[in-house]
Amino acid sequence: MAHLQLLSQDWHRVADLRPRLRTQLEVFVHDYLGELWYVFHDRTGGKTYRLSEADFRIFSQFDGQHSIEDVWNELAWSNAPNLPTQNELIETLSQMYQSGLISVDTPPRSAQIARLQKKKSWEKVLRVLKSPVSQKIPLINPKNFLRLAPATLLAHVLFSRLGLLAFIALIATGVYFAIGNWQPFSRNLADRALAPDNLLILALVYPVVKLIHELAHALAIRRFGGDVFEAGVMFLVFVPMPYVNASEANRLRAHKSRALITAAGILAELALAAMAMILWTYSDPGLWRAVLFNVVFICTVSTLFFNGNPLLRFDAYYILSDLTQTPNLGTRANKLLGRWLRLALGSQLAPDSETAGPSARMWLAAYGVAAACYKVFITLTIALLVIEIVPFMGQFLAIWVVYAGLVHPSIKSVTAFFKGTSGTFMPRKFFLRAGAFALGAGVLLAVVPLPSRTVVDGVVIHAESGTVYAPVAGFIDEIHVRMGMPVEEGAPLFSLRPDALLTEREVLDAKIEGATIRLRGAQSSGNAGFAAAVQREIDALEAVRADLDRRIGEAEVRAAASGRWSAEAAVFHQGAFVPLRAMLGVVDAPENRRIVGFVQERRARQLRRGVSGYALLFPDGTQAQADAAQGHILENATRSLHAPQLADRFGGPVMTQDSEDMDGFHTVQSGFALEIEGPLPPAAIGSRVRIKLHHPPETVFDRLWPVVYTALMARFGPGQ
Repeated sequence: MAHLQLLSQDWHRVADLRPRLRTQLEVFVHDYLGELWYVFHDRTGGKTYRLSEADFRIFSQFDGQHSIEDVWNELAWSNAPNLPTQNELIETLSQMYQSGLISVDTPPRSAQIARLQKKKSWEKVLRVLKSPVSQKIPLINPKNFLRLAPATLLAHVLFSRLGLLAFIALIATGVYFAIGNWQPFSRNLADRALAPDNLLILALVYPVVKLIHELAHALAIRRFGGDVFEAGVMFLVFVPMPYVNASEANRLRAHKSRALITAAGILAELALAAMAMILWTYSDPGLWRAVLFNVVFICTVSTLFFNGNPLLRFDAYYILSDLTQTPNLGTRANKLLGRWLRLALGSQLAPDSETAGPSARMWLAAYGVAAACYKVFITLTIALLVIEIVPFMGQFLAIWVVYAGLVHPSIKSVTAFFKGTSGTFMPRKFFLRAGAFALGAGVLLAVVPLPSRTVVDGVVIHAESGTVYAPVAGFIDEIHVRMGMPVEEGAPLFSLRPDALLTEREVLDAKIEGATIRLRGAQSSGNAGFAAAVQREIDALEAVRADLDRRIGEAEVRAAASGRWSAEAAVFHQGAFVPLRAMLGVVDAPENRRIVGFVQERRARQLRRGVSGYALLFPDGTQAQADAAQGHILENATRSLHAPQLADRFGGPVMTQDSEDMDGFHTVQSGFALEIEGPLPPAAIGSRVRIKLHHPPETVFDRLWPVVYTALMARFGPGQ
């Protein structure tokens, strides 16, 4: 079986070829963690190709005199430890030939010429089909422009110690202004950025920012003596932006120099963001301030999700590769994961070409998994964004993006994976293990229930049972307890003098006295009917007086619970007038407190399934459990907060925005009011509490499918 892996059935097609390295190539040596790699650099086109030391020993023998058969046989008979298989050698030769790094002196055949012409004619079409929202169009060769004295001088000034100090000072100033103006700048950030009138400004500013980004790459290359041979326009999600080919950086041996060239664009965007933040602070509302806002937004958000994210093969990926001295990071990570999976499924393995040690292999595997997950996330995000910003054709383009970015590469990867190293399909044992693994994963996803939880932030406030309201309107006549004093249930707190009620009672007394006199007159005159009517009037007046007496009696306010008295200092003093139902204070005790929260509407499905209990984590680390009966969740979603302490403007966890309501604000997202009553562990009023709502267990499939179905129907359902 090892013999079948080593040899190739297509070997006879290339064995007699005598390739030679092209004369315009330069060879540079790079050192990665003590391992030598050889970089071929094409001086005419700026292309590079990297080979390991073992591969370089093979290809250095291609001088137009030795055939491929001779070179490979010599390696085989010398028992070379890193002897490549014939398929690997053919594949590498093909890649180098297509890259223009080697030539083969063989008479061309008309059929081959026709195939090559047909292939080249389809290359542009295939490029569009594979990536419909990301296309490059080369336009100019900026080499001569960058070699001008002003450009060279600018490059040396920017990428010098003086430039570094200026950059640090600029970033520090920008951060200072950002911290000082963070609330007004970040308020409703997503809504402002995606507002229809702002999208046009965003589309116009984005290419300008990227022009400066690419210019920074070009100047950095020039700083280290390199050239840029290609510049043009790239369309990303149909937005045009400039680009430069920075592959010339690969000719540099120093890792830090290559990393600096790659990071130049990100550094330029950070400098732009800092300058825009400073100018935004001193600008008046208007178009110019909107432009500055978008510059900051682009230079931070796009850097976070694209150029500055090493999980995508943009700038940060190559920076990470250089700084960690891990060439071909993504390719090696994918190969390593595929090898481990084949090993787990019992497949035959080709000779291990990975030179990294055990710890480095774990790092490669972790990167491969993270990069794959992020690619799925960013592809779906782009697809959803296309639906939102491209009318009519958005749904079709979104499907195209998902197919080109995820489905098609996955099909190719799975097809290649299920083939052996010799190109034949895997044995039966491999498919049995793969099927068992897939079945186990399916059972885990669709059958095995897993815990389900929702986590929100809450605030500790006083319970209604301990809150003291004015039962009647009047003046505070006497105060029986001082602030902070402990009180028992039923103890007098203060007395009100309800002058309005007392006056009303005096009026009622006069009315009753007058009615009594009329009653006596009717009785003495023998008018029984009139006497009965007056008696009913007296009874009604006495009932009203009895109610007034009850309300006047309530002017002696007593504690409804035991605890520590805390009055509202603004209104609570002797002689102050308090209106009816005005809050005068609270009787505070742990059992008189409650926790309020706000559950976002996107958690409605979990709430409908029910809540079996609550887990509470207090700021001091104290943990507590609350029964389902202690919690209450309102059924209807709202954008109003039932407790102002939850609002971010009062230090709470819920984001709010200004409104024309009586409260003056409402939540950014709608949700459900949550309240948990005591008894609770001691916690300061106003302190935040992490609330974990326990739901009945459910499978991963049951949890994800409703979300996916709702999202699909919202964008592809009827009427969309």
